[in-house]
Amino acid sequence: MTETVYPLIRQDFNDCDWQSVVNAGSSKLYLAYSPCFFDKATEAKRVGDLKVYTVYTLFITSTYPHLCLHGKDPPFGPDNIFIAILNDHLTALAKLAPEVTDPDLRARIADVLWIKKHQYPMVQLAIHTYLDVAHAIENPDHWIEWIQRIERAFRLAASIDK
Repeated sequence: MTETVYPLIRQDFNDCDWQSVVNAGSSKLYLAYSPCFFDKATEAKRVGDLKVYTVYTLFITSTYPHLCLHGKDPPFGPDNIFIAILNDHLTALAKLAPEVTDPDLRARIADVLWIKKHQYPMVQLAIHTYLDVAHAIENPDHWIEWIQRIERAFRLAASIDK
């Protein structure tokens, strides 16, 4: 199978049952989903299903980068990993984002959309959802994950034009 880019629409996400990957995950944090999405993308590529492969590859691209909040560096590393996401894919993700039931994944997708498209509804969704996730996972013994969500929400709020 060649590495052709498949244009996506919102229905393509429904057709590939990506939600089952999220539901099956033991950890409910976006970074834990990336290897599962990778396995699904690998299987789709093996059987030649380009649409499903593209959906799962998009989820990999969205969930794999670790959130880095050091200094003035971009939040997902100095290399803009999201540069490869096509406009069609962003449009489909924008329709999907509010419906994503997993809060951490919803926040990440909305964050990616804010970075790529500067859509105000998406930055609002990302901010509120990151704060909800931080509240849900708050644990003084394992504080890094929830503090990162709070800090990212504040940085996103600061990035909105006044």
